[in-house]
Amino acid sequence: MREIRNLTTSVEEALSLQNPDAFPRVMRDGTIMLVKKSTILYALEDDYYNIPYHGCPSLAREIGTLSFGCEIEKEDERGYGGVKGKKLLRETRWRKEDDGSLGDYGFELISPMYNLDKSSCFFQDVEKEPIKTLINANGSDNCGGHIHVSQYERTPLSLYQDIIAYVPLLFSMYPNRVNKSRFCQVAKNDNIMSANNRYGAININDATVEFRIFPLVRNVEQLKFRVNLLIHMFAVEPSLTVNEVCQKLKDGRSRLHKLLRQVYSKQEIKEKADLYWTLSQLFLEIKSVASQEEMASIKKYKSVVRHFQLI
Repeated sequence: MREIRNLTTSVEEALSLQNPDAFPRVMRDGTIMLVKKSTILYALEDDYYNIPYHGCPSLAREIGTLSFGCEIEKEDERGYGGVKGKKLLRETRWRKEDDGSLGDYGFELISPMYNLDKSSCFFQDVEKEPIKTLINANGSDNCGGHIHVSQYERTPLSLYQDIIAYVPLLFSMYPNRVNKSRFCQVAKNDNIMSANNRYGAININDATVEFRIFPLVRNVEQLKFRVNLLIHMFAVEPSLTVNEVCQKLKDGRSRLHKLLRQVYSKQEIKEKADLYWTLSQLFLEIKSVASQEEMASIKKYKSVVRHFQLI
């Protein structure tokens, strides 16, 4: 693949590049490479419904210091054949790829990289067609909604360390995703930090922190909530302790509580907070005595808690 220019300096320089004949590509080391559109688009057959799996490099829609990208798995006949991969890539920079791990008419919708903040054009792009229809397409429990986060000039491990206290919250929000599939394996914190597990629920790889804990994306609003949750974790209130997260979950005035109220009732948040406290002790291997309310939560989600006690 022939490059136009390879940048090894700052993101600010990359932001100044305006070239209608090239896609910006974010490299593993955080540098930006401009790749001619023709080298990608003309290599793809016109009659492909989907691009071959990982048959195209990761592209950027926005270039900033804190970035994210989505991988949305679907099993939908109309979505599979309704929009051709080459046309989608050319017009939106989103990719639609075949995915052999899924069932009939399975495909993976992959976003370009966006800035991880509330001003990101991601929130406008997902409301546009055909992206919105593809996100809202059907899927089964085999499907996931992975999100990758990276930060310029920081390693994925250092980035992950900012949000360690939030990880048990994700486990408490998606208990049915825990240990249900070999493609979403849960581990304790020390194991996450020491191993690159391709199928880990939280995977620290060479370039990003990958969140595989998220299940099927049912619609655009659900996806936007998940991105807003990651914005909160990484950009609004990072580097909290377990006690601070627990307090904010129970405080109806906190930004975290108000964010969760978009999808949960007050009682459900209370239950999530109790499960969060229990899972955080197991996840970080902290010894403490559970309260009566926490014991009730343990009983309700005993299969999840049992799994953490075994790993």
